[in-house]
Amino acid sequence: MIEKLPEKIDLLLCEPLLDDWSKGFLESIKDQYIKRSSLSERQLATFNKIQSRFSPQEKEKLKKWVDTYRRYDQKKARVIAEYYTRTSYFSDIARNILEREDYVPPLHRYKKMSENKYAEGVWRNWTADPKFPDGTKVQFRSDRYNPRRSNRLAMVLNSKQVIISHAKGAKCYLVLLFGESNPVAVEERQLKKPDKKGKYV
Repeated sequence: MIEKLPEKIDLLLCEPLLDDWSKGFLESIKDQYIKRSSLSERQLATFNKIQSRFSPQEKEKLKKWVDTYRRYDQKKARVIAEYYTRTSYFSDIARNILEREDYVPPLHRYKKMSENKYAEGVWRNWTADPKFPDGTKVQFRSDRYNPRRSNRLAMVLNSKQVIISHAKGAKCYLVLLFGESNPVAVEERQLKKPDKKGKYV
């Protein structure tokens, strides 16, 4: 098999659903094989793993995943990707999801990115009904780190801002404090219904 490696790699490189990482790996080992006529056991194992994803049966599964992703998962992927761009995890796949409309992440990597407690918390915050709908008057909770905002009254402009935390209550709003001209992003847990301590300025 290894004698025909360059030809096998060329066939794989023609696959339209080949992901960027696999494409780069295949090009690298092809160059190495042409120069040295050898691969390490680990490189060969990785090649075999990539090749196995493009058997007729696996290609059919891959086509179904592409359709499923574009129909049902793409919106969720973008919400989660926004969160990961602010971390050191899954940065490459998150960037591709946000910047390339035609990009479909490999199923195994997408599952790792989306099926963990952090991603699930982000999605839960995004899909939760807002406690404070658009147009609602709200009050900032007391905040020793930002006393200027403590008990300030504001108006909710938008309740569908980018989620940057998986924590409970981290649904994000765009609000405008009374007496100010520039809106600010704030998490739901920092807000409450107005009470007698509420102040306009």
